[in-house]
Amino acid sequence: MPLPLNTSIGRFIRTTRKRTYELLLGQDNLPDTVVDNDIVEKLCRWNSVDGLSECLETEACSIGYLGSLRFVVGKKLNRIGLSAASERFDQFLQAAKEIDLSESELELAASILEFSDHSGLEFDAGESILFSVGILRHLQSVATGDKRAICCCKAIAEEFPVVEQLKGHLISLEQILGTLIKIHGQNEIRSRVCSDPSADKAAKICFACSAITFSEGDAIKALSSYQFDLAQKSGEFTHASLCCFPERDSVRFD
Repeated sequence: MPLPLNTSIGRFIRTTRKRTYELLLGQDNLPDTVVDNDIVEKLCRWNSVDGLSECLETEACSIGYLGSLRFVVGKKLNRIGLSAASERFDQFLQAAKEIDLSESELELAASILEFSDHSGLEFDAGESILFSVGILRHLQSVATGDKRAICCCKAIAEEFPVVEQLKGHLISLEQILGTLIKIHGQNEIRSRVCSDPSADKAAKICFACSAITFSEGDAIKALSSYQFDLAQKSGEFTHASLCCFPERDSVRFD
């Protein structure tokens, strides 16, 4: 059952975190990052999902996903006839790890979702669960393609201060695409994205899929503009830099 909105979130977190840790004790290969359905679907369609672990600087087996991914995205890829993307999707499911949700995570997610609904925020159930997992498990990153959800965090954190833990740990699709460009080059990633431009409208614009000519560096400039705007609107719950982890030196954009 969702918690009443006037419940002390601090007291709730202290008691439920203990239950979460008890549930997780003894489990091996626990994820250190979690990714949403949207990003996995698009990277599968763009033949880039095998590069996700390098972008997130972790092993594939340390990437977690929600149980809905298997059914929602799997069925969608089959329905629209993308057989190659379906094969990549199956490979991702085998390499990554499905998250076993705890009662604590479901309760926190329900409370956040209830508040969002009452406040008229565009925040769906999947992201509320994803973010709750990131909070209660202290994950190094939460990768989401839902810009609206990222922007909602600032308002949600006013009622649920624990959401502040996500600040700087939310990874966007633009950051992943930027990192892929750094690894594989603009032309290669543009070719992949533009092979299926209907997957994401913003990516189609950033890579100018309808243009004949495209100068080196143009995609990074466009993605950086989107990312900076997202950081500003979200109160910097995601970094303004295209770097997934700007505090590290592994991939730089300056």
